[in-house]
Amino acid sequence: MRRILIIQGRPDASEPHFCHALADAYAQAPPGPVKVFFEQALRRLAYSSELGPFKEALLKGRSLRIVITMGMPAWFSRLVYGAHGLKAMKVGIFAFVGFKPIRTSLIGNVAGTDGRGWERWIASMKALGAAAA
Repeated sequence: MRRILIIQGRPDASEPHFCHALADAYAQAPPGPVKVFFEQALRRLAYSSELGPFKEALLKGRSLRIVITMGMPAWFSRLVYGAHGLKAMKVGIFAFVGFKPIRTSLIGNVAGTDGRGWERWIASMKALGAAAA
């Protein structure tokens, strides 16, 4: 049985948001429930204290899926901005500590919809969660 950690990074927990629905959908299939956080959390888990961070990645052999929601279209973020925040997380944090493969899902126009397009992404997260389990 695989162990899956879901970190939902939406700072406003006062009311349900699309991010919560995505995390819940992904978590329905597996058996389990931002940069500084990961650096601090992974610093103790991912590096060998005897060998140092450049000698051995302790999370080698684990896979990862990053799901990012945004108000702008996802294609615009990729094309115009080069998705630099995503690249920084993938290479500078997660690949560095051994995660491979690192898969991504960018979901755009979240704030501009009234929920009609969300059903497709909810179904997609359920399928991805089932495949990861």
